[in-house]
Amino acid sequence: MRLFNAPSVSLASISLASISLASLVLLGSSACTHVQWTSSGTIVGFEEKATRVDEQPLDFKPGDSLELDATAGSINVQASASSKPRVRARITAFGHDVAEAQRNLEKCQLKIERVSSGVRVRVECESMESRSANVTVRMMPEVRIDATIPEGTPVSADTSSGNVSLHGPLGPCAVDTNYGEVDIADVDGNVRAATRSGSMSVSRVRAAKEIDLRSGYGSLRVSEAEAERARFETTSGDVSIRDVKSQRPAPALPTGASRSSGSRGP
Repeated sequence: MRLFNAPSVSLASISLASISLASLVLLGSSACTHVQWTSSGTIVGFEEKATRVDEQPLDFKPGDSLELDATAGSINVQASASSKPRVRARITAFGHDVAEAQRNLEKCQLKIERVSSGVRVRVECESMESRSANVTVRMMPEVRIDATIPEGTPVSADTSSGNVSLHGPLGPCAVDTNYGEVDIADVDGNVRAATRSGSMSVSRVRAAKEIDLRSGYGSLRVSEAEAERARFETTSGDVSIRDVKSQRPAPALPTGASRSSGSRGP
């Protein structure tokens, strides 16, 4: 079990006062997520859930980029020359009973905005709170965003907890997630990606000035990429580099701090 990275909930905070916590349990495969301690046998959590799927078209103009914010959840982007641009958000909220789960779900909204850089997609949700005695558990609803966009679109994706998958042909890409895996493929332009905990896979990157990949805990796999400058770092995990061409390698880092790629010329 990977704490704070359960597939169905994101645990934002646990507040304890004058209590001995014996066990923390996150059950991602069931509706019940709870915290329990043996001194009193009390269980705190959400036993029911409610799910809704929202789907809307996306209006892209030439040169538009896409910004995605899932707050807590996964992001999946696929470029297509034949499919119409659309976004689909699957939102799951939790509650002590079905009615509360439904009320929490109604507080979540899929928002699509036009910004100076193009199109922004985000899901706005309120955190859910469960209390019992001296224990408070706060969780965000689970969100999954799937987007189909025009080929060559630049993409930036941000989520506090969840996997991110971007498959092109895409323009420059930027990804930031606290806890989750990152998978990026078929990019024309710069790639920047960071995850504090999770593996990262990047392949088929062309014409980039910079590729910057950083993982706190997780492996890095990079293949078929070319850039003027390439930097690959992980404090704990393997680094696999294949067919990577970099004109200017990143400066070496202190031994044991991370692992970096140098130049992999032709």
